[in-house]
Amino acid sequence: MEGKNVVSLSFAERREHDGEKILSYAIEYEGDKTTIVSINLPLSDRPVKTDEIAFANESFVNGFKVVKTKNGEYGYIREEDNFLLPYRFDVALDFNEYGLAMVGKHGYVTWINTNFEYLNSRGEMTMEQEGLPFSAWDKINAFSECESPLSLIIRRFSDIYAYNYIDTFGKFKSFIEVGYNKELKISSLPLTTFHTGTSFNEQGYATVENFILSSKGYMIDLNDLLKMCADNGYIDLIFNGIDKKVQEHDRTLKR
Repeated sequence: MEGKNVVSLSFAERREHDGEKILSYAIEYEGDKTTIVSINLPLSDRPVKTDEIAFANESFVNGFKVVKTKNGEYGYIREEDNFLLPYRFDVALDFNEYGLAMVGKHGYVTWINTNFEYLNSRGEMTMEQEGLPFSAWDKINAFSECESPLSLIIRRFSDIYAYNYIDTFGKFKSFIEVGYNKELKISSLPLTTFHTGTSFNEQGYATVENFILSSKGYMIDLNDLLKMCADNGYIDLIFNGIDKKVQEHDRTLKR
């Protein structure tokens, strides 16, 4: 499947019907468009593997072409030798410019690299072990378009969510806290996991819990940031500008 303009890939649901399990994944595209991809599987196993291709993307993207085999699984053809690689997934998208691709399997989603190692729930790139399910993620987001691109990845543990960020090498990004005086809080350990979070914007900022993150690896408490802005006159500048526009609007209405 094509990975162009994809915002995120997530696991949607599992259900059983007529002796099969049906796993569904949600692909979110720009413009709030979502496509659901489902695969019918045996209840306790994978389907019998086949190299017969039912569908293929029109072109290679960053060295690989996504194909769908006749048993419903997805795989990749390598451009350099036109070889169908042995790895199979429930859903698979194009490789991006960083050599990473979004895939789903066993009810989880993750990133794979061009060696077909996948990012497990411990933040390690590892090869899939035959007979063992993926230990991966519930949702992964496309890389941010900022100076230091990062991908927000989410895993649910019972009623608790873990939010992490990975860099383009597939490594967890850690963040160290900066205080009001703009100095690093050496006493604070770098953090990699949060309980809430947003993707980074084009300026390289995201919000998690009570912090603003910089994609360069820093974090600052919102209260410290507010105090810094107030002391430097930024808040007055903003509200004075708003007040000026409101007054101009009021004068226009009175004419």
